[in-house]
Amino acid sequence: MDQPNPPSSGFVLSGAQRLVLKVLLNAVALGLTAQLFDSIWIEGFLSAVFAVIMLALTNTFIRPVLIFLTLPLTLLTLGLFTLVINALLFKLTSAVPFCFSLTRSIRDGFSHSRTIRPSGFDCDLTGLR
Repeated sequence: MDQPNPPSSGFVLSGAQRLVLKVLLNAVALGLTAQLFDSIWIEGFLSAVFAVIMLALTNTFIRPVLIFLTLPLTLLTLGLFTLVINALLFKLTSAVPFCFSLTRSIRDGFSHSRTIRPSGFDCDLTGLR
């Protein structure tokens, strides 16, 4: 005989709620990372959410192809080349102009921006309804 499922204790999140929660928590983590490191710049929380979504899309569609194409090099370096792939995907995400960028520090203390952003691009999205 099949017994009915016992009532669960605590929160039970649906798939969509779990996805939104993951995106928001990753956006908070990216914002904290931007606070810790001067080489990461984020305009605001909405930009962090867009950056997390873009990073998730690149990790979903581009990363498996790169992993497959660089498999011999990854095996030769005992998996350390995947760090290079992760850094390249992070850099690719920062190239999309939505108020998120990476900077590269030079040894003498100067830094210059390594982002592609059209001039006059305004990150203030508060006027949108």
